[in-house]
Amino acid sequence: MHGISEDRQLTRDAGFRFQCPSCDSKNLVDALRFKTTNKWLGFITIWVTYETALKCLECLATFRSAIDLDELTQLTPDQASGRFRLGIGLVEKFLVLVGWLLIVVGPLSFILFVAAWFMVPRATRGWRRAAVVGLAVSAMITSVTIMAVILAP
Repeated sequence: MHGISEDRQLTRDAGFRFQCPSCDSKNLVDALRFKTTNKWLGFITIWVTYETALKCLECLATFRSAIDLDELTQLTPDQASGRFRLGIGLVEKFLVLVGWLLIVVGPLSFILFVAAWFMVPRATRGWRRAAVVGLAVSAMITSVTIMAVILAP
């Protein structure tokens, strides 16, 4: 066992009324409190973090925050929605970033941006916009490449 390993445990859960900033619905959701422990060589603890996660039942967006469940239950749904950030996975970020790094390879970046466009949640406006703009730019580069190949003598 080499390097850093990660252990993630569910420590608590609680029902909570939450107003989703993405779709403005108010639902009773399960707020889950996680403890993540990063260990070096499997036994030396180097980092411990706590995170509260919840999922909107209407739009299925996942939100994360460092706020504790005791403090969360004392907030109104409007106040709590401002304390959470929309979660976006590493895979979605990777697709967008690699698509931009490979923008000169039009067809490959086009495929990456199409995959990212379907995977990135609509509520993450910045990552979604980066995928849409990258899709448009790579479509133009791909079409210019295809036209250059067709019109070449």
